[in-house]
Amino acid sequence: MSSFWRLRGVFAPRKLAQMGLFVALTALFSMLSIYVTESFRLVSFVYLPGALGSMLYGPWAGLVMGFAGDFVAYVVKPMGPYFFGYALSAMLQNFIYAVFLYRRGPSMWRVAAAQALVAVFVSLGLGFLWLRLLYGATAAEFFAGARIVRTLIQYPVDVALLYGVCRLLARTGLAERARTGTGL
Repeated sequence: MSSFWRLRGVFAPRKLAQMGLFVALTALFSMLSIYVTESFRLVSFVYLPGALGSMLYGPWAGLVMGFAGDFVAYVVKPMGPYFFGYALSAMLQNFIYAVFLYRRGPSMWRVAAAQALVAVFVSLGLGFLWLRLLYGATAAEFFAGARIVRTLIQYPVDVALLYGVCRLLARTGLAERARTGTGL
């Protein structure tokens, strides 16, 4: 457990540069997301770079990448006023991925459990709270049903995609090279 929280080597220059690439991918995936309205994202894979970065570099890096990715994605594609709650959501999401995937081989149940926690607590729970704070109770309730349906439909797609990419990284040896600092 102590190696899970260890900071030594996490913010080495090479790893910081690699984490910067994951932050840039987060901003790119944010631009490619499909929105119905400013506050309702229909299809998005913006979680993927943060999940992979958290799997490779651990919880501290996941927290930093969550904050930086949210901020850079907002700068690249601003939608309304910046709200720090979404940065907290991204940080918590990456932390959950790190808890389930860091220093472990990818397994379907770990990916499914991590994605379920993210879907229930971050996407639905905190997402509803942030909508309520930003737009009021009526708007939050209006989007609640649509968010639940979207989350239920996208959950198996997210699990399959994340599991497939994690397996690909493990099979090619890129995950181990990233962890040891020899580069992606």
